[in-house]
Amino acid sequence: MNKFVINLLDLVQDHFNEEEVKTLCFKLDVDYDSLVGNGKEGKIRELIHLFDKKRKIEVLIQEIIKSIPEIDPEIEKLREQISNESSKKYYHLEDNKFSEDIQGPMPSSANVANVLFISANPLLNLEIKKEYDIIKSRISESSNSDKIRLVAAHDLKDIELTNKLITCNADFIHFTGSAEDRKLILVNEKNGAGAVSFDAVTKIVEVTSRYKHIKCVFVSACNTASLAESLKSYVDCTIGVRGFISDAAAIKFAETFYTALSNGFNIVDSYALGINDLKLTHFTAVPKIVIKYRKEVNPSDLFLVNKFRNPNIG
Repeated sequence: MNKFVINLLDLVQDHFNEEEVKTLCFKLDVDYDSLVGNGKEGKIRELIHLFDKKRKIEVLIQEIIKSIPEIDPEIEKLREQISNESSKKYYHLEDNKFSEDIQGPMPSSANVANVLFISANPLLNLEIKKEYDIIKSRISESSNSDKIRLVAAHDLKDIELTNKLITCNADFIHFTGSAEDRKLILVNEKNGAGAVSFDAVTKIVEVTSRYKHIKCVFVSACNTASLAESLKSYVDCTIGVRGFISDAAAIKFAETFYTALSNGFNIVDSYALGINDLKLTHFTAVPKIVIKYRKEVNPSDLFLVNKFRNPNIG
């Protein structure tokens, strides 16, 4: 468990008695007796672990606050403290190229494909840095590394999303993080969890698509299939997830998908190889990653960079 979740356990332990924990479970449609922990602390620990594993920790937090409103300031203080500690570790890497990627301009050029990597992890429960590093590595090792620019916008605030999509010249937009109740989880002004509704995201993309050609929006987060469906009218291709996806599965799919894309494979085949790799890796439950296309486009003609040509095929 990450530091935020561990401290959340202590907060709930201090503020809830056993009957209140049972009521909390009832409101969350969780069978208290089925939680494997022993005693109040064990039950709280397993309840938090359950929601953290499902990437729905924010749902639990909101129910906790409804039950005991006075705990809200303590949770916000904890979020801010953890976020400040994380930012010091996250951005000061040995490789200065990481910060250059974040700050560097995104040139508009027919010879360069721009990939905008947006992430948000206010609860520090996702392996976002690992996913970013793998994607960056696969692109840099590809045969088209000089034709692809990866630009990162980490810990993007909810109030900055519109400006980021207006000002970028991205061919591909990749979001990794969480989604709950038809909302993308971004970062609020207090460095806690902020939210932007799927409808609001769709409107931003709808308007910006009148001025920019976006080839693909890839939303690597649980429960985002409906967002992919609504976005497909405004971009060539969208990718989302129906139901749950683990960090490991999300990272593995992204690794194969971008390896193929950056080496000149089209989106259709890159997606197919990503799904196949999840099966080869023996995930117990292959997540339902869905891909949608705008009806006017031929999916086989969608490439990130110049298409791969096999010299052995005429």
